[in-house]
Amino acid sequence: MGRKRKPSLAESLGEKLGTSIGKGIRCLLSAGDRRSLIDKANAVIDQHSEQLAQRRAKLVRQDPYGKPMLDKWYKEIEYFITHHIEPSLTSGEQSVLDNEWSDIARTITERIEAAHGGLLPK
Repeated sequence: MGRKRKPSLAESLGEKLGTSIGKGIRCLLSAGDRRSLIDKANAVIDQHSEQLAQRRAKLVRQDPYGKPMLDKWYKEIEYFITHHIEPSLTSGEQSVLDNEWSDIARTITERIEAAHGGLLPK
């Protein structure tokens, strides 16, 4: 992602302290940011569950051999994270998002499939 971001509180403290104490503080603060990132992501996913299911139904098709074509759905998930989850995050949560991106994307896929049957349209 080509955006320039402000360092999180954990990063700033870690740089200033520059010791194992700084690293410990950074880990603790990152864990809190990770938890709140996941909570916020889940809330946004819940809020837009129906729309996500509709988009999945529209975008996922089978190729002539019966294999699901998921490229458009994966791009939709990327768009959703970037435009609907990321704007609600603090700078600390945004710094954690890069490491948690694939887990958030997997959560969206699993929850939408579980809630809406996970069946491919014909």
